[in-house]
Amino acid sequence: ANVNANANANASTINASASTTNDDPASKYNGKKMIIIEPINFHGAQSEDLEPFGLVEDMEWRLEMSNDNAAGCDGYLGDAMDTFMKTATNNNSNNDTEEEEEGQASSTCTVPSTIIPIDERSGVLWEFGKQLQKEGFVLDSNGYSCCFRVNRKQQNKELIHDDDFDRLSVRLRDRDDANANESTNLGLASSVNLGCIDFYPIKSGKKNCCSYLAHKFSKSSSSMNDLDMKMNINIHDETNMNTNTDIILKRAICFCDDDNDLEMAMSCGKAYLPSISSLTMADACKKYPNQIIITEDKEADIVETKATEHALICALNVFSSRSELRP
Repeated sequence: ANVNANANANASTINASASTTNDDPASKYNGKKMIIIEPINFHGAQSEDLEPFGLVEDMEWRLEMSNDNAAGCDGYLGDAMDTFMKTATNNNSNNDTEEEEEGQASSTCTVPSTIIPIDERSGVLWEFGKQLQKEGFVLDSNGYSCCFRVNRKQQNKELIHDDDFDRLSVRLRDRDDANANESTNLGLASSVNLGCIDFYPIKSGKKNCCSYLAHKFSKSSSSMNDLDMKMNINIHDETNMNTNTDIILKRAICFCDDDNDLEMAMSCGKAYLPSISSLTMADACKKYPNQIIITEDKEADIVETKATEHALICALNVFSSRSELRP
């Protein structure tokens, strides 16, 4: 799934390349195309910190987002992942087995060398975007495969007034409420953050990505239930937000800091915040201190990247304790 991750500035600079040889981490993924990350030495690095590792795109998720009723496939073409995938495909054009594994995705979304402009893209998301452009809104799709952003600061004040922008933030919600049973329901969602409105397929979004990954990598329900009992975990704890009925997701951990992370934080079992950048999230931390945990501690000089390190350590400690108890 496409997930935006904030890298730790105290960690390493990385080089990325596409590879499918059996001499690198890709071999453990049965030859599937992937991006190989090669860490560069940094102060305090251990030998295991410098070992190459790989990132593999989840093609099931891409196919779901590439549906014409969602974002279509045009936004993926020419993006960073496809650039690496194209290199890997060219280097391994004779790998028949790999072509068979990736055939379904390749037939759905080919890889050109240039990015397709919004006004030439197909799919419900981009049709909605084209409508907004006709109304005078400026859209930002740079770096986004299946969403676009409308930034208040980028708008032409002569065409788009503050009231127009404010109404846009609730436009999809109002339309879906009014036409829930009609074909005009767009199947899109939006979120607001720091003067920006993001639009994306309704099946996407941070919470849904977390749910998808949690279910994909979860163990069997019986095994997880046994683990809950050993750890004395009550996933129905009333001191948590209880906004979500997804039991698997309530065992998940996320990192966040801002308004557009709140739905995800409310749905996961634990949310670690290296810092807070919104009043809404600050209020949620005060109300649910056992679920949304701030790792920043200015008195102990645990700030900025140190707070990020502390959040990662907290998560790793949870994973380690679960591994020790797992049957």
